[in-house]
Amino acid sequence: MARAKDSWTTTRRADWTGRSGQRLTAAFVRTAPVGRHGDGYGSNGLSLMVSRRTNGSLSRKWHQRLRTNGKVRMVSLGSYPEMSLREARIAAAANWEAAKAGRDLSLGTGDVTFQDATERVIAAGTWKAGSRIPANWRNSFKRYVYPMIGSKPVGSVTSGDIMAILEPIWGTTPEAAKVLKYRLGRVLKWARAQNLLTDDPMAAVHASLSAAKRKASTKVITVEMVREALAAVDVCSVTEPVRLAIHFMVLTACRSAEARGARWAEINLETATWTIPAERMKAGREHAVPLSGEAVAVLDIAAEKWGKDDLVFPSPVSGREISHSTISSLFRTIGAGIVPHDTRRSFRDFCAENNVSQELAEQALAHRTGGSVEMAYRRSQLVEPRREVMAAWARAVTESPG
Repeated sequence: MARAKDSWTTTRRADWTGRSGQRLTAAFVRTAPVGRHGDGYGSNGLSLMVSRRTNGSLSRKWHQRLRTNGKVRMVSLGSYPEMSLREARIAAAANWEAAKAGRDLSLGTGDVTFQDATERVIAAGTWKAGSRIPANWRNSFKRYVYPMIGSKPVGSVTSGDIMAILEPIWGTTPEAAKVLKYRLGRVLKWARAQNLLTDDPMAAVHASLSAAKRKASTKVITVEMVREALAAVDVCSVTEPVRLAIHFMVLTACRSAEARGARWAEINLETATWTIPAERMKAGREHAVPLSGEAVAVLDIAAEKWGKDDLVFPSPVSGREISHSTISSLFRTIGAGIVPHDTRRSFRDFCAENNVSQELAEQALAHRTGGSVEMAYRRSQLVEPRREVMAAWARAVTESPG
């Protein structure tokens, strides 16, 4: 055992070149001269190879020196800047563990299947501890992708393959299709960085599905449809945290993830304001939501049932956030003809029909408006003017017509 350990240590130390064992930095990687530059001690054999192309420009590629099954292998990880220093280190760490387990990583282009490529992308992901995203990737790919192209060499995947996967679900579950399209694109981008794929199959897919999306967006989601969906949620078999989370999502016109992840620390009941931190917002900016009386009533019920420790709507099974699939599948079950995101579209139409200014409506939806200079000077989120809008919307989706 000691001899095996020594051989691995020797392999790792062999990459101490160029910078006296120092770790690479992002700044150095951008400007590194021609040569091989190791990532120092603890690099898992990672190095940056800089070479000059025939046209005089510099090529920067990540390599990793590993010992697998008694043989030293030089594994290609990808090209810079498509693969950053951080991503290369994560991929190298995953390879190091795989090599210790005895896997042979010296696969040729024709040997890397789409499923192999997907696993490499997942292994290189920067997931938070305990994140369920890797499991979600695998579950969605097992359902939609692997039966069709899982065993196919990633280098031979075509736009037709991707369209055959996405088209059947693009019209029925557009949110799931959108997420799946993004994930497929990530895998194919990795394959191109590895020189396993020369063309970009996603280019034609983007063009085709964008046209389908424009056509689908013409569907009108009325207030009545949202009201009926909430009524159906109230009478169907669903746990109380899920039911309240859906009501809160609709009443605040927020995204599913924002409602599911709501924390009591974000909510000020005295001012009836919910302040969502930037890291939980799609636009990466803090967003203040004025709460209607109906939204506060939902919070009062949640506080009475589960207290105010952390999550407002904890999963009754795990105590963690309710999953996106739980919300979206419930909308399909009740047969309302809409998906969770459609409630935000309905809110936007409601604002237009009731002469709410575009600026107020876009602020309510946390959409970016204007250029960068305008955004820098716009400090107010117009919270108080939006309070009346949210109150009117709450009445529209909860009160019986007439």
